[in-house]
Amino acid sequence: MDQNQWDLFVKRTLSPTFQEKNARFRAMRVKQDHIHTMSQRGYARLTHIMEKTTQGDTKITRSQVWIEGHKKKNGKPITQAAGEKMKQIQECPTKSQNTTNIADDAISLVFGKEARGTVCGMGFGVTPSKFGAYVQQNSTVKQLQDMVHNLQQEMQEMKSMFLQSMRQQNQQEQIVSGGNGSGIGNEVGSNSVINIGAKRSCDFDNVKKHFATAQSNLKNVSCGDICANSKCKLLNWSVDGLVVAKGRIASTDPNTKVHHIVLGRSCWKVWVDKVLVEKVDLIRPNDEMQFLDDAIGSTAAWLSKFVVLCD
Repeated sequence: MDQNQWDLFVKRTLSPTFQEKNARFRAMRVKQDHIHTMSQRGYARLTHIMEKTTQGDTKITRSQVWIEGHKKKNGKPITQAAGEKMKQIQECPTKSQNTTNIADDAISLVFGKEARGTVCGMGFGVTPSKFGAYVQQNSTVKQLQDMVHNLQQEMQEMKSMFLQSMRQQNQQEQIVSGGNGSGIGNEVGSNSVINIGAKRSCDFDNVKKHFATAQSNLKNVSCGDICANSKCKLLNWSVDGLVVAKGRIASTDPNTKVHHIVLGRSCWKVWVDKVLVEKVDLIRPNDEMQFLDDAIGSTAAWLSKFVVLCD
């Protein structure tokens, strides 16, 4: 800084206008008893850090953020006035300390009504109307997520009921046609022999085809002939005899997991290489995979009685 710049600086700082502004800001600074100790982080970053370090789904309230933001590194309040406010907040009812409603939480009970256009303990730029809209939006999103989760569970239960009903119907048809009465869902891993009469009506032709497939699968399993990557065809589990995809056997072990779910005795784990029919529902859909098309290049669980091994 040269002499001219220094002279201008001294002249400006000694001017009455500058001295008046300086005195005004000093007086404002003396009145500030609740200075936060978060350096440049602010309330938003402090809230984010607290949420990351908190176990479970516990919601961080602004009362907790305010208390944490007015402590020193050793855990003591930054000022005596801040310590008194912390004590008053902690003495408030538990309901007011855990609520996210800024109209009746512990901060509002201790500090009073919010100043216009500001929300204590929420950071710069937050207003009561914006915060209210944010809380309502989060509540709506959570309700929609719960609704989707419940619908997925109901759909899974309906599919299970449908498969159970179809299995029982096949058992009854087998008994009427002279079979041994064993369920189609239990043909893999059992030692029973499936006997089907020579004369069948049109309704029993598809059942016979599935029994033949199951018998072939049973023989291969019992003899240990099924190897990894054996080629296979996937039949539609809701439309008889329709080939919907081509793939490879990944595993027939009931204890194998497919997308974190145990395979079980009635299903095989298969690689889906090519889909021949679009929009075919998976046996076990999840958030990422709903249809067979979504599983191309990946593994999926498929009922073993609807898997045909290729030569």
